[in-house]
Amino acid sequence: MLTASLALAVALLFLSRNVKGPIWAASLAWIVCISPIVVGVIDYRYLDYRDPRLGMVISFAMLSFAGGAAIELFYRGPVVRRSPAPTDSMREFGSLMPIARFCWVIGMVGGGCLVLDFILNGGGSLLNLSDLRDSFVGKESASGLARAASVMTWACLFSYLFALIFRLELGPKRTIIFALPVLGFLMGAVLAAGRQAALQIILVSVLGQFFWRIRSDPNGTSKGGSIFVSAISGIMVAYMGYVAIARNDSRVSDVKSEVLARLFDFDLPHWFEASIGILGSGFKETFIEAMVYFSSSIALFDRYLQTDLINISKGAMNFPFIYRQIEPLTGINVVDMYQLRVAALDAQQVIGVGWTTAVANLIMDFGFLGAGVFLAVQGFISSVVWRSAVNGGSFLDCVLATLMIIGAIYLPLIPAFSDNNILLLFMFCLIIKWFDVRRNQASRDSAVAAS
Repeated sequence: MLTASLALAVALLFLSRNVKGPIWAASLAWIVCISPIVVGVIDYRYLDYRDPRLGMVISFAMLSFAGGAAIELFYRGPVVRRSPAPTDSMREFGSLMPIARFCWVIGMVGGGCLVLDFILNGGGSLLNLSDLRDSFVGKESASGLARAASVMTWACLFSYLFALIFRLELGPKRTIIFALPVLGFLMGAVLAAGRQAALQIILVSVLGQFFWRIRSDPNGTSKGGSIFVSAISGIMVAYMGYVAIARNDSRVSDVKSEVLARLFDFDLPHWFEASIGILGSGFKETFIEAMVYFSSSIALFDRYLQTDLINISKGAMNFPFIYRQIEPLTGINVVDMYQLRVAALDAQQVIGVGWTTAVANLIMDFGFLGAGVFLAVQGFISSVVWRSAVNGGSFLDCVLATLMIIGAIYLPLIPAFSDNNILLLFMFCLIIKWFDVRRNQASRDSAVAAS
């Protein structure tokens, strides 16, 4: 059935090739994550290939998301790309500058809090990524600085996107200044020996360049932005590759792929190992790490489906930040729900802390039917904001579309909005957009009254 799921993802990718929107992004992500297992270059020993449930649930998730997006396309027609008028863009740039400055300050302070927390609270040695990661994961509670940073670093992404999309209006010097907070965002990954922030920077850079081209260079005459995005993406990939090799448990083995094989219980064909080994051991270890990074969630999802964790967390697994704030009202403890899932996977004799796809979290929160409804709504909203962004929409539309596309790409991995940065930036943009709509409506009402 996984083969059928892969075929479905390829079909959806082909059908959405002209729109290049949320269906296309989600389908590409599913293909990347499923294909290593279906092609046979990695074999998870615990994965039951005869059980059709895994493929059926994944196909159901794909169709639910695509169905929601298709409903929007059916009722509103084809998506047309259009650049905003230069005068509108300049007017928007001027009105957003105070907000961008505010986010710049918040982002820089958040990055500073991360560094201070690392220095003052003994975060470990930057020379030993395994110890650094163990120190981060093993903390029983977060310090005040860490908590402050966790609700501030979202602003780094806003400032970075502002720099990318308004770089012509800003000029080179101010563009660099407004992009600086993204270094603080990356520090969250570096000081925890993690990779999520690096992956998010790649996605935000690519999508930011895409929206800049629609808004400012529809004919594709400028190559500078593409070179910049390629350079940033290359640096982030190199960082992720370095972490993949350096963050290793030498108590198990000095070879990272052997440690991964022990943790995730998989085999690789000899011909495949020999083929990628031709390019050197560093490339081989990095490639295997990347393959496990993207495909292990699919295999672990199969084990999750053997548990009875269905419709018990009521949203806490997808929106942990919100549920931490309202725990007295709901009685649902996010940590307890997470530990329950870890214990259930441990009982299946697989790694309990591994990713199990965003679909598993939705099932744990809302059940199978609720997960389908949630995915359909997510697909619909993703299509709405995508249309707004590419059809001469505002900068805020572009930010919202970026976040929803990241949400689509993350479906085979983890719930995107369980990340504080993604959730808080999304909420911030919605609030600003709401005030913007009200202000514009008031202006129109005043103009009508005056006439």
